[in-house]
Amino acid sequence: MMKFKQTLFVSGLCLIVFIIGADSFVIAPLLPAIERGFQINLSQAAFAVSAYAISYAVGAPLLGPLGDRYPRKRLLLTGIGLFILGSWLCAVAPTIMSFYLFRAMAGIGAALTLPNVWALIGQTFRGRQRNVIMGITMSALSLSIAIGVPLGTWVAQLASW
Repeated sequence: MMKFKQTLFVSGLCLIVFIIGADSFVIAPLLPAIERGFQINLSQAAFAVSAYAISYAVGAPLLGPLGDRYPRKRLLLTGIGLFILGSWLCAVAPTIMSFYLFRAMAGIGAALTLPNVWALIGQTFRGRQRNVIMGITMSALSLSIAIGVPLGTWVAQLASW
């Protein structure tokens, strides 16, 4: 049985994984609104997906190992901060180029965050409990995939973007 502090810790990790995972899928229904908002074509708007994905794909293997040198919790907080800042800046981006840059910033933040989530689970829990916690956290990622597109559609309608 997990203690209250451990439950909060795991809940926080699940929330982080869910938000970062959903970000990859939330943008798909927003592409037509991005196209209209920046007066670009759909393929140009779709590059926002690539900017995030490429930044994550390149960043994760380079930034993930920093957790072996520096405190993982500090890296996790830095990554989350960068991800949130990049995502917020996307919402207020004045140009499509700045939007791409901020999507890349969010991708780098995610690349710093997620490897340290998995490492923190491995560092904090042992044996069967580690397996259970990893499974619970992975379910948050799966849930983000299932909810991401509908959430993006709802956000697009809510924001009238």
